Amino acid sequence: MTEFQTLAKGILKVIRDITPIANITQEVTHIIPSDYHEWMNEDPLDWVDQFEIAKNANNWSNQWSASIAARCMKDVTARWYLTNKHQINRWYQNENNTNFKIRFLEKFAIDIRQDA
Repeated sequence: MTEFQTLAKGILKVIRDITPIANITQEVTHIIPSDYHEWMNEDPLDWVDQFEIAKNANNWSNQWSASIAARCMKDVTARWYLTNKHQINRWYQNENNTNFKIRFLEKFAIDIRQDA
């Protein structure tokens, strides 16, 4: 075996060692979620439903989804997020008080619940 062949084999081994072999599901963006402003014509329950459709279609993790949802917050809702961001670390998980979804609905869907 030549010196070049030995070197090439070594490089290929290093590349294989650093390349992940696990079947990792890749997050993509097929659907872009809409922004939320808390305008009169915006329904927070509908926004959450539409966001979850985008989350599932794009295969976003709970942590990543919370970050994306935060970027969708505008105006009053952006100020709400900035005030609460240290208490939010995921989109949703049962029995967890650090959910973006639950905190968002508790804050912005209160008027809808009172009207029902």
